[in-house]
Amino acid sequence: MGSQDSLSNWQHKVAQKQQECLQKIPAEWKIPESLLSSLQLPLAENKNDLIQGDAVRKSGILTERELQITEEYTVSGLLSALAEGSLTSLEVTLAFSKRAAVAQQLVNCLTETMFSEAQERAKYLDNLKAQGKSAGPLHGLPVSIKDLFHVKGTHASIGMISFLDERSTENSPLVDILLSLGAVIYVKTNIPQTMMTADSHNNVFGRTLNPHNTLLGPGGSSGGEGALIAMRGSPLGVGTDIGGSIRIPALCCGTYGFRPSASRIPNGGGRTCSTPGMKFILSCAGPLALDMDAIEVFLKTVIDARPGLYDSSVIDVPWRIATVRRPLRIGVIPPSPIFPLHPPVQRTLAEAAKLLKAQGHQIIELSAEECQVMEINEVAWNTFTLDRGAMEHLQAAGEPPVPALIHIQRQVEILQQAGKTSLPDFSHLDRLGKLAALNAKRAELRETWRKMWSSHDLDICLAPPAQNTAVPHDMFGLAPYTTFLNCLDYPSCIIPFGQVNEMDAQKAFELAPGQAGPPYNFTQLKGAPAYQVLVEELALAVFDCTIPVPTLEDVSGRDANRNLVQAEGETDETKAALRLATYQGKQLSEIPECYVLEVCTFFSLGPTLGREMREIIRSRIVRAPLLLLDPYVSIARAVLRGTAQQARCSDIDLSTCASALQMLRNARLTKLEDAGTFLALGLSLVTFHRLISTISATTICRFTLSLVRPWYPELWHDASISMELGCLIFLDTTQSLFRGRVPVMEYRVHDPETIDRFAGLCGPLLPLLYRLCLMIAAVKAGGEYQSSSVEFDRLAREITAWAPYVSPATLNRFSEVEMLLLMTQANVHRASALLILHRLRYSFGERDGEAASLSESIVSQLAECLAVTGQYPPNITLAIMVAAGEAVSPPDRERILSLIPGIKGSTFYPFAWNLRMLIANIWSERDQGTEKFLYRLFDRNPELAIPL
Repeated sequence: MGSQDSLSNWQHKVAQKQQECLQKIPAEWKIPESLLSSLQLPLAENKNDLIQGDAVRKSGILTERELQITEEYTVSGLLSALAEGSLTSLEVTLAFSKRAAVAQQLVNCLTETMFSEAQERAKYLDNLKAQGKSAGPLHGLPVSIKDLFHVKGTHASIGMISFLDERSTENSPLVDILLSLGAVIYVKTNIPQTMMTADSHNNVFGRTLNPHNTLLGPGGSSGGEGALIAMRGSPLGVGTDIGGSIRIPALCCGTYGFRPSASRIPNGGGRTCSTPGMKFILSCAGPLALDMDAIEVFLKTVIDARPGLYDSSVIDVPWRIATVRRPLRIGVIPPSPIFPLHPPVQRTLAEAAKLLKAQGHQIIELSAEECQVMEINEVAWNTFTLDRGAMEHLQAAGEPPVPALIHIQRQVEILQQAGKTSLPDFSHLDRLGKLAALNAKRAELRETWRKMWSSHDLDICLAPPAQNTAVPHDMFGLAPYTTFLNCLDYPSCIIPFGQVNEMDAQKAFELAPGQAGPPYNFTQLKGAPAYQVLVEELALAVFDCTIPVPTLEDVSGRDANRNLVQAEGETDETKAALRLATYQGKQLSEIPECYVLEVCTFFSLGPTLGREMREIIRSRIVRAPLLLLDPYVSIARAVLRGTAQQARCSDIDLSTCASALQMLRNARLTKLEDAGTFLALGLSLVTFHRLISTISATTICRFTLSLVRPWYPELWHDASISMELGCLIFLDTTQSLFRGRVPVMEYRVHDPETIDRFAGLCGPLLPLLYRLCLMIAAVKAGGEYQSSSVEFDRLAREITAWAPYVSPATLNRFSEVEMLLLMTQANVHRASALLILHRLRYSFGERDGEAASLSESIVSQLAECLAVTGQYPPNITLAIMVAAGEAVSPPDRERILSLIPGIKGSTFYPFAWNLRMLIANIWSERDQGTEKFLYRLFDRNPELAIPL
């Protein structure tokens, strides 16, 4: 520790630097006081979800177009729009600059800002584009970089007092490469003191917060990048990784993060606090982003730029097109006994392995003894401590170490006191002797791993990303599950998968003597992102085949022409039935009639509506075969595979529908006659999304409805359009009942005899459900219904009086079984609406008898329908969840759970799991004494998925 004078000196320098940073944010980009007052302050000491709370939008700083640019485009989408001219570099740069400025004021993720310089650079690139020229494959794309990279004329202080007075006189090689590719460098991001902790906190720039939960850390050392990208303040960021510094922020902030092999991406010419020449385990530069394509875009463009011409430390190997075999052989790395896993990490690791196995891949359970995670970490830690350069910088400047450094030292002491070491005693050796011994041990362990990999014939390994998810500030400590891969020098990637949820609430976690790790507190960690896959080109090709159960929205924007590998496991019979999977201008009629009807009936209330649905599909494809046929075929494949208990979709199907989703998002409806095509496309994508993820695709649904809303009055004159429109409105309305929001459209009853293949006889009930949604939204906002019983009584009377209309013609169209399915679906939705209205008016504990009666009505009607027809009506999840809210005793709850296996599609994993988890959430809230209506559950956890 330095003297009081030196302490005052460094604090003075810090104050000057922080004031300089603050002044670089334009006044019109400063967040309003009203936004801050809506949050729990101070942010670092309270739980605030800035992403689900939509803090950026609420700041009012970005325009709607700027919000669209930063929220609705992938990196590939941005590059395409920039190349086509539908977006300019200036507007993209301005949008991300403003969003980064908002992020900085909320989570403190930036160090240096170059907003003015970036706008000038963007103008130059736009002028170049106007001349028909391009600067390169990243033309016009804003890219954020970690603070250690030099940008001429700015600082690269890495949060240390020692470097505050030094301006960069030239660019780092990677910065020069990015600029040569056409990128716009606009911000640099925060890091920890010494860049050797997983808590991005230093004495110069302060602490970076996690935007998912400001009570938690964002990871490190590239924590500023992780937080910025999670808030969509950057489309693509560059970090570095010597012990997990890319992957830990990706884990904590829910992004993708890729650590390539050492020296593949230029990492020379950056600021370092280590002793010059003391490079043993090499740091690697790599990307962080919100989608896997962006990772590949970065790696390919940088490697194709011949980085060896810029940086002598790079291994100048060209980019290669890699292929992988299927199925993959996937090794699962178990936890080290010294570093036990928190319950959410244990669960997600097991779930990922289970899902990959269900997709047909071979899972090989490795042993802790052969993986030797502790032994490899010991080599790494002992190697790192040979260099005292960082601590010497702190002492020379008189700045104190941050708490995270002290916490790591305490963990090391615990392990030393417990005698947890496998290395020989090096105390008698000088530094050179220790280095030689450590290098020899490292080579031995790397050879052991080579043999293990070869003996099991592995393609890839699945590993814990850390012992934990994001944890409270300064508590991350050691990073054994990332550091060991740096020591081995294996490329590795974080793939977002799951989060801390109610399933982890009751699981105990306690460190035994001799074990190390962060404490586990479910209440603090709930909602934190949870996922590491390890194995440049081959790794990325493998990742494309192994991402567990992706949703359609996760991969929208993928290039449909990418060389994806098709999933295996289809029988010859299924292939014959789905000849159109390799569609080359053929007609849908070539699929055998029995299979088409089977698929259509799966989504309908019986064969009659299935046949009508089939004819509607045929007419749609005749009008727009190139747009609609492939999504419809993907749906058919998913249904037939699912019913055969095979993997529900191949990479080709996923890529096809993702490309179609991107087309839908970019669509503009200018003619009424095109409305039916867009409705059909939207509904097909909603259907496909539900099949592969078994949860609602509410965003796609609402976007499609918003697209056709201007033509709403004219749409009802076409019976086929009104039927498709009814499907989407039914979905949106029932979802909105739970989430306390206003549906996009109100259903208009054009013909009371219309029977929707999805909503059945419920069409005339939808206007009443729409009014119920308005009432819920008003109560949620504290509006007029809060104190008035008149509207409650009026709506209750109208819903009670409503009955499904069945004309003689309707009776003649349907069989007795189909009619019972139609009537049951309508009646349980009416009872559900009455029960929701009752609970909106009366809290749990008030007039429970009436609520129990309505719940019993729902359950008994479903049971009777099952007994007579052998099945339930489709689309009854809403009714089951509403009824479940009134189940208090164990027998009643068992009865609710017994309904789930009979639901159509319940064998589609993880439908039943999702539904049980959601019901468990409802019961947990009731058991804890909640008096609030169910939408409060979704307020606290907006990502809760409603299975359908």
